[in-house]
Amino acid sequence: MKRVFYFRYLILFLSLVFCSCSTDESITETEEETEAPLVTLTFNVEGNLNVIAAQELETGSRATKPADLVKEGFTFDGWYLDGVLFDFNTLVEKNITLIAQFTQVEETESDTAAHLLPEDFVADLGKGFDVTWSEFTKYMNLYSEQAVIDFAAAGFKNVRIRMGEGNPDAEFLNRLKMQVDHCLKHGIYPILAYQGKFLEEEAATDAEAREHLVTWWRTMAAYFKDYPDELTFNILIEISGNYKDNFTAMNSFYVDVLKAIRESNPHRIVIFPPVKISDPEQLENLKIPGEDDKYTMAEWHFYAAGPNTTVGNKKYWNDGSTAMERDNVKQPIQTALDWMQKTGYKTWVGAWMAGNYNKGNDFTIPQQVAFASFMTRELDAAQIPWSINAGNKYYDYENQKWFNVTSDAAGIPVRDAILDPRTIALYKDSYYNGSGTRLQPGNYDAAALKNLGLYKTSRSMMIPFDFEVTVYSGDSFDGSAKVLTQTQADFTDFEIASFKVNYLNSY
Repeated sequence: MKRVFYFRYLILFLSLVFCSCSTDESITETEEETEAPLVTLTFNVEGNLNVIAAQELETGSRATKPADLVKEGFTFDGWYLDGVLFDFNTLVEKNITLIAQFTQVEETESDTAAHLLPEDFVADLGKGFDVTWSEFTKYMNLYSEQAVIDFAAAGFKNVRIRMGEGNPDAEFLNRLKMQVDHCLKHGIYPILAYQGKFLEEEAATDAEAREHLVTWWRTMAAYFKDYPDELTFNILIEISGNYKDNFTAMNSFYVDVLKAIRESNPHRIVIFPPVKISDPEQLENLKIPGEDDKYTMAEWHFYAAGPNTTVGNKKYWNDGSTAMERDNVKQPIQTALDWMQKTGYKTWVGAWMAGNYNKGNDFTIPQQVAFASFMTRELDAAQIPWSINAGNKYYDYENQKWFNVTSDAAGIPVRDAILDPRTIALYKDSYYNGSGTRLQPGNYDAAALKNLGLYKTSRSMMIPFDFEVTVYSGDSFDGSAKVLTQTQADFTDFEIASFKVNYLNSY
């Protein structure tokens, strides 16, 4: 009987265990079938959905509030849903997207005074060069700090650093940083200008072009965010290719580019060009973004590939003796002045050439001196600073010295003409070699020339546009005489004992 009892007891125990296991499994299956569906909470930071990771939540649960965002020059107002500040105690019942909202911090007068404004920048920018140190491999490899030292020593105050790299990597940025550091060290304003080939030739859509330009400048701005105000950003060298005439698209791109730069550089001067290769006539179609932004201005240029020898061409120049030649220079400057007066924005000329070097150069050194001195005089009168195109036509990077003159370069006499178009320059040797001396208009007899160390020693001379120099073989403006109205490369057949310098001012 005991065996039967134990056997019955064992059967009862196993039955209870089996029923218990079956009950647990059925409960689990029921719970899985009734589990709440998930919803997604997305965070939009100025159009970017990847700054903060989205949260997947059970329907009816609360989201986790992210850390407050930081944006220089702005305060973070919070996360908004349908224009209302979102309460993170709210139970989330469906997929939603929260939008970050910022408010720009109002600048005080002391804030503005502490940073370089366009009007002060333009007043001090002076004369400079377009340089290809970060555009072409040849000049990347030839670059040295000595070039910057020599530019500054001659009297130049800015360089427009042209950049061709569409995807700047660490090596590119480090090399560019070195060039910028050298400029700032020696009192040269570095102006960074992007070539934008991808934008103008390769982008398939406006969206792709916009994204490229915005990303490129966001990267550049973040890299140089701690640099002094003397470093400035020129958004594009010029606009050609697909967007040459499309000012509507470019104005739209500029809005987003400025926003990207201001994320890290709230006070950096940003310079915008008009379309059609920075044509001054297109300034009227340029819409500089940020109406309340105090640190924006425009760039324009003309004669970027030099003057033209074809009569009737808008860039025609021979010797400057006709009103048409002179008006070709003066009218674009006046167009820019009118636009500046109308809008209140400052401008700078980012490129011009003294000869048509890109086409083999049809202009002699005397013609280049005449054109360059007239151009410089007109820009100086308008108080518009400039950068001339390009440094490699004046400076021999390979040998780290100024060219005196070559077949396709401007060299020392044109350099001296643009530095001071209201003085002549005398050189010890022929073809503008040897030491040079600058002289104002006036009469210089033998005694004066002896004091200057120039008595019968000058062998070449730079003569600006609308100047007349009468040289004499005698000590007191006597003996044989020659009247010179253009630059002279060789005086080996004439010893200058005295001379008169006259600025005709005939135009």
